[in-house]
Amino acid sequence: MTPRTGAIVVLLAVASSCHREPPVARSGDLSVDRAWATAAPDSAGGTLYFTLHNDGSEADTLLSVMVDSVSATAHAMETTGGMMHMVPLDRPVIPARSALTLTPGHLHVMFDEPRRRIALGDTVRVALRLARHGTLTFPLVIGPYRVE
Repeated sequence: MTPRTGAIVVLLAVASSCHREPPVARSGDLSVDRAWATAAPDSAGGTLYFTLHNDGSEADTLLSVMVDSVSATAHAMETTGGMMHMVPLDRPVIPARSALTLTPGHLHVMFDEPRRRIALGDTVRVALRLARHGTLTFPLVIGPYRVE
């Protein structure tokens, strides 16, 4: 992670801790809310967004994300030379008493090559594997793209 990406993660973590919705998944001190997903225009994958709260006294690390049992990749958006591009976000840390928030134009998870075509209204199964808290699993309905 570059210093710029690290700063983005910290800023999003602080901003996200201000608003809480009912969680879609919980494990110990960790919870997931504001979870939503969109399908790619060709239905060959999609994008996942969520807020992962850590109310505990120790940081945790997001080791991997699976969507319908297929590996997905976390990315951050960076601007270089006036052009935005995605950079892989390898094992983001969820600080103690903070949150990791994925939103359009910033951090997100892309799932490519699903085992089936994905369309608006379909339900996918999301699994977040964490270093300290194990795996958080929850269903998520594919919705229209939106900006938060």
